[in-house]
Amino acid sequence: MVEPPVLRDKEREGYAIRYAAGFEDIVMVLSGMSTIEQMEENIKVMKDFEPLNNEEFALLDKAVEMVLNNELRDGKTQAAVLKVKLLRDKGLW
Repeated sequence: MVEPPVLRDKEREGYAIRYAAGFEDIVMVLSGMSTIEQMEENIKVMKDFEPLNNEEFALLDKAVEMVLNNELRDGKTQAAVLKVKLLRDKGLW
């Protein structure tokens, strides 16, 4: 199995929030949390907020292409990337 690109430097879980909050005019991101630890991580990400940079977007695009080309077969990865594909198809990616 091909290894996906690795997003570094920040907690992996924070990428989804950073992606969603990085769009112009976004003032709030609602995220589901199951534990206090997840809530604390979300608060940390938003307290020190930085939108995704070009390198991070390129890595996400590469992961999307790998899933769409059936190079990655992890069910969770495929579900997440298909959501990104929907955003891309609507011009939001």
